[in-house]
Amino acid sequence: MIRFYKQAAARAEGACHVVTLDDRPMKTPARRALVLPTAALARAVAEEWQAQGESVDQDTLALTRIACTALDRIEDCRAEVVEHMVSTGATDMTCYRVTEPADLVARQSAAWDPLLDWLADYSGARLDPTDAISPREQSSEALEQLRRAADIPDVMVLSALVGVVAATNSLVIGLALRENRLDGAGAFEASQVEESFQIERWGEDSELTERRASILREIAACTAFMTLCRE
Repeated sequence: MIRFYKQAAARAEGACHVVTLDDRPMKTPARRALVLPTAALARAVAEEWQAQGESVDQDTLALTRIACTALDRIEDCRAEVVEHMVSTGATDMTCYRVTEPADLVARQSAAWDPLLDWLADYSGARLDPTDAISPREQSSEALEQLRRAADIPDVMVLSALVGVVAATNSLVIGLALRENRLDGAGAFEASQVEESFQIERWGEDSELTERRASILREIAACTAFMTLCRE
């Protein structure tokens, strides 16, 4: 898309904030008003658009994408979105462990056991890990507690959480990031325990490097988005 505007800016409209392109309020792809909860987030979104060159690079509009996803795809189907995340939590990556080699067993335990303990303290959801190949059925009580933890009232923060869960394949890691139990780098490391172990042993190929970089960018964008929603 060729850049069709000269100036991107943020402004307050009552208690909310909008981004303007040549003084015209932005809309989402579904033509909804792009209304943002904080001045900090509106400024950051405006900066994404102001930083564009002669053409608009969608890959550099991560904050805009998360906000538009919240309004166009999540707001009207919150229950389904939360339920999907709970289903991810029911088979959470942090619960599935290898039996060998011993070094990797130890790394998984060191990275994931503290997160499961934190989750139990934070939400009451006690997830049980397994080293079996077949899925482990978690208790209905644990899943209900996960549902409550994932059902975030703020649709913008919920959208960022959805992004983290999709990137890491872990609701546990997503909730830990949202509650500042992990930072962005810690969330990435927790999601890449096995991959990092294999790289140390065998090296990293270009495809894996690209995939890991994409995951890291998504986690970083979602982390920044959550922070901006609080400011």
